[in-house]
Amino acid sequence: MRIDDALDLFAEHAVGGIVGLMLNAFFADTAVIAMDGVNIGIPGGWVNHHWKQLYIQFTYVVATCAYAFVMTALVAKTVDLIPGLKLRSSPEGEMLGMDEVEVCSVFPFSRTSTQIFPIDRRIRN
Repeated sequence: MRIDDALDLFAEHAVGGIVGLMLNAFFADTAVIAMDGVNIGIPGGWVNHHWKQLYIQFTYVVATCAYAFVMTALVAKTVDLIPGLKLRSSPEGEMLGMDEVEVCSVFPFSRTSTQIFPIDRRIRN
């Protein structure tokens, strides 16, 4: 798969959410759920011998992933259809660098930090 996830959004949010939802099936406790005084009598997870909670949580994960995929695909396709907006840059733009092509960042800030802030050798021992 050729997926560019530079910010690790999938790794942090999707995987973290899936793991969290599945762990709720195992470690949810009726006493902890009822501490708010509103959700009294809701069965917990495997800790309270509520075995079918694993299937319920798995269904939540599948439904949420399907919804997020469909909505993201619709938004991405809509953006791609708008004239002047494209999801991918040209190969020439990728070779030049996305900062210069997309953001027009040709300022001295695109240099390395040692070129912007020269290191004073007297400070370092």
